[in-house]
Amino acid sequence: FYLKNKHQTYGKIISVILARAGSKGLKNKNLRNLDGKPLLYYAIEAAKSSKFIDKIYVSTDSNKIKKIAIKYGAQVPFLRSKKLSRDDTTTEETLRNFLDKLKIKKNYNPDIIVYFQTTDIFRKKVLIDECINNLIVNSKIDSSFIVTPLHKNFWQYKKGKAIRINKVGVYLPRQKKMPIFREDTGLCLATRNKCITKTKRIGKNVKLVLNTSKIDMVDIHTMNDLNLANQIIKNIKLKPNF
Repeated sequence: FYLKNKHQTYGKIISVILARAGSKGLKNKNLRNLDGKPLLYYAIEAAKSSKFIDKIYVSTDSNKIKKIAIKYGAQVPFLRSKKLSRDDTTTEETLRNFLDKLKIKKNYNPDIIVYFQTTDIFRKKVLIDECINNLIVNSKIDSSFIVTPLHKNFWQYKKGKAIRINKVGVYLPRQKKMPIFREDTGLCLATRNKCITKTKRIGKNVKLVLNTSKIDMVDIHTMNDLNLANQIIKNIKLKPNF
């Protein structure tokens, strides 16, 4: 399945994990304890599990988070500015700023960026290298990321009117119904450096990697989310980064 050649032939591949200190929904979210480890640990461990990732970076505005990140094997070459640590700061802005600083201050310009979100923890590790490998074997692919198939019916309001989004075979049996794929880039997104701009992190040509996990959505932003994740680990015996 994977290339036998050394991946360095295809350029520098890094992971960038965003972990700011401020969080309104769940205070100190990135350092919250889950199964004996801070949330940040699981994103770093996901990156460490890859055979392709050369370096693991954490972007943070916090010295405390910096120390934890370094403890678990990531690099924090500089702290993020407060301007880029607000609630309304986009992921794209933060990633682009980090990569620009990395190029200027460290003379390092990676080709492929692998993004993990600290709050998405129940990921299949094998899918990480599948995302990356899709970019390695096909130079035309801009981005590859994990998606989760859903078979529910979806609606949205347009100008005050309810409109169905998926219109084909909506009331067929689940087995025959065409799924809609939910974008789960928090679990893993491999994307080329050029794709990370102020408006997008995903390029035009994409390859989807299917998530078939039994736990298809636990995104930790509240205490209830954290408690649910702990219950899954305890009762279902499903560990993060399985």
